[in-house]
Amino acid sequence: RTLSRIAQPEIRLKRTVSLDRIPRSSTKDSSAGLGMVVERFVGATPSSCNPTMLGQSICSQLLGEAQGRALFEEEELRGELEACLREAASLIWPLRLVLAIDSVDQLSSLRWLPRASSVPKNARVVVTVASPSSQFREAMEHWPGAAVVQPLLEREICRLDVVLNRLDQQSRTISQQQRALVEEQLARCGLPLYLSIIAERVCTWSSFDRCTPEQVGDSIETAIAAFFRWLEYDRHHPPRLLRCVLTLLACAKSGLSTDELSKMLSADDAVWQE
Repeated sequence: RTLSRIAQPEIRLKRTVSLDRIPRSSTKDSSAGLGMVVERFVGATPSSCNPTMLGQSICSQLLGEAQGRALFEEEELRGELEACLREAASLIWPLRLVLAIDSVDQLSSLRWLPRASSVPKNARVVVTVASPSSQFREAMEHWPGAAVVQPLLEREICRLDVVLNRLDQQSRTISQQQRALVEEQLARCGLPLYLSIIAERVCTWSSFDRCTPEQVGDSIETAIAAFFRWLEYDRHHPPRLLRCVLTLLACAKSGLSTDELSKMLSADDAVWQE
């Protein structure tokens, strides 16, 4: 989800968008650097589907607080969120603040979203929807200057560019043989999760490695299995230790600290023996 530098607030439809269709602003504040990004993915956790809890979580992060005060009414929530946006934006001025919320159409109400008139000049609000519902259209009445970005068509998506951009971020490159392999595998499975897995896996290759399809798989399931094999054999992580660590992380709702992880692993005699 790439965030563009535009003066007007954005509303994104779907999850894949073309930023080339948005007119860039030449105003001075739009060229300032990015100072803070607050991201929320509705549906990722049970609390993210509750508008009140979601708004309270956003306010707490904006102000750097461990826990904000309880909010119960939507009107109160909107005012609190608008105040937090103004305060956070003033603290990082002239850097920009971006609030990004994915899949807001999964929420029961959108009346708590901040109004365009209350968003500071150096702040942007970006939301995505799978389909614009009636309550979404009603919420849009408070955003008369919003830029709506249409989703990319399938033929406009170049998945190889995503992998190459990821490599460029890591200051790495791949050989022609590796590039041909990646293109072939992406042609077999172009799902976003598979693309994410293969992009991270390719970043571990050396340009002189002779890679095979088995190293990346041709589906999400085989790609995950291949990634686990790489962790076990190439990175020399004991299989039982790896399985225990991943299981504990998957079960933890809020993650685990290194100390917590070490204490739980030490309780398994088989892990110690391995």
